[in-house]
Amino acid sequence: MEELTVISQGGDVDETSQLRFDAAYNDPSANAIFNSGDGISFRVEEFYLKAVSPIFKDMFALPTKGGLVQLPETSDVIRVVLNQITGAEGEEVEAFDTMVSAFELAKRFDMKGPMASIKEELHEYWDGPKLLALACQQVPIDKPLVRTALSRFVDHMDMDSDIFRSHLDNRRKTAASPDPKNLTTNSLESLTVPVAS
Repeated sequence: MEELTVISQGGDVDETSQLRFDAAYNDPSANAIFNSGDGISFRVEEFYLKAVSPIFKDMFALPTKGGLVQLPETSDVIRVVLNQITGAEGEEVEAFDTMVSAFELAKRFDMKGPMASIKEELHEYWDGPKLLALACQQVPIDKPLVRTALSRFVDHMDMDSDIFRSHLDNRRKTAASPDPKNLTTNSLESLTVPVAS
């Protein structure tokens, strides 16, 4: 179920005089308004939204156009997605959780272009466990993001990557990957990776 609440629909939104608008997204001629969970609103032209999302395309095909849409995400998250959609320059986002939330928002509205761009930016973050968790939540599992996450684990553990790669190559040559259903303590010990001292 989408977490989308259309508060009102129609060409003019009476509630706009009471809203606090983001400075970059405050064009009075824009016919779609998003209100964030932290009370910041964004005016956006519907053609941007229709171009990237079949959900918004269907929504704006209805006889009543425009309106105020309440989203639970914070303004930082919505700004990231809107910057991806409109091509606007924005500040670099340092918070990993903000980028993940932006990716999830784009995914929820089936915005393939913004999803791909945000995912590419996520590869730049250095938090291996968080990257791995995100990669494993995708269906199918996002293998390039898993590889990036695992490389972050190696870097984080101060492990010599040549030793790590050599060990993995040897494991591939000497034994097939064990079936996860049959893992025992001994088979887990055989999967350990030597740590450079």
